[in-house]
Amino acid sequence: MRWLQGIAALWGLLGLLGATLYAHVRPIPALNQAAFIFLTHAPILLWLSQEKPLSFRYLIIASFLVGGGLFGGSIYLSHLAGLTRATLVAPAGGICLFLGWGLLGLAALIK
Repeated sequence: MRWLQGIAALWGLLGLLGATLYAHVRPIPALNQAAFIFLTHAPILLWLSQEKPLSFRYLIIASFLVGGGLFGGSIYLSHLAGLTRATLVAPAGGICLFLGWGLLGLAALIK
């Protein structure tokens, strides 16, 4: 799943960008939180891109992609693009991230 490896790399870059902006340009705590979300989920997406048997693989991937995109993306849009209402979707993103990690744990128990 090379497409997922590309997204994982993009998320690593987005995380690094957010951390850099937080440290050197705009010390807004939310930017640091978004960077954390992208940087912690990039490696799991990279791991999920491997062709190993895993129950719920695509549902887990979708949960992480939607969750991280909504959560981290909405924070970036709010604080960097000035779209303040963008963070209204952040809680839905957080729920998707919880779902992804829960499904990953369930897949480990089933295997």
